[in-house]
Amino acid sequence: GLLGNRLEFRKNYELDILRGRDSLATDKEKEKGDEKLKELTELVQKFIIRRTNDILSKYLPVKYEYVIFCGLSDMQKTLYNHFITSPEIKKLLKGEHSQPLKAIGLLKKLCNHPNLLNLPEDIDGCEDLIPEDYKDDRNSTGRNREVQTCHSGKFEMLERFLFKIRMETDDKIVVISNYTQTLDLVEKLCRQHKYGALRLDGTMNINKRQKLVDRFNNPEGKEFVFLLSSKAGGCGINLIGANRLILMDPDWNPA
Repeated sequence: GLLGNRLEFRKNYELDILRGRDSLATDKEKEKGDEKLKELTELVQKFIIRRTNDILSKYLPVKYEYVIFCGLSDMQKTLYNHFITSPEIKKLLKGEHSQPLKAIGLLKKLCNHPNLLNLPEDIDGCEDLIPEDYKDDRNSTGRNREVQTCHSGKFEMLERFLFKIRMETDDKIVVISNYTQTLDLVEKLCRQHKYGALRLDGTMNINKRQKLVDRFNNPEGKEFVFLLSSKAGGCGINLIGANRLILMDPDWNPA
């Protein structure tokens, strides 16, 4: 009851703060909004506990972050250049097209692996640019089909990482992607090399998540890779079993 009931809270704090944040607010309204916000912050600080990773930092080894620029494979490069010089993109750059995010999404997927696209339908006029040895086996039911890492700069790098880390260390790895389709390919790559892998994405029931996390965190467990969708929602997932993390694709907010 420290903040009053719903109506009192709205009258004492909420309305003034929202008014002050409005783009058309006067200086007086902004000033009043800031005062109310300060007052509210001082009040709630007494009973809100906010823990940051600063508490843990002194107990953990140093964290190293590497940003690795993976060159495109020949196939990716050819398709990329074909797409960005297409009439569709020229129209888009002139503002005559209303789907720039679709084009960006297509290029992001192409940079991960051409298998993420529905070729040749997704890129007009690319039929002659697809190598003869290329296989789009996303919908293949055969579990033994191999991922063609040679057609993706990122997957070539990932394959090398996994192999070296598996052979030379006892480390466990979390691999994160924005796309479940990318996780499908990484999962297939792990099967291909007989790496134990677990997977958590947005389709998994919240009750089952903790069991999966506990299994991965178990030092005696055989699972070496944990595949995680960045869209799975943060329900307090603590993957303390892993000491390496690979983020397959950067995420950004188009807004």
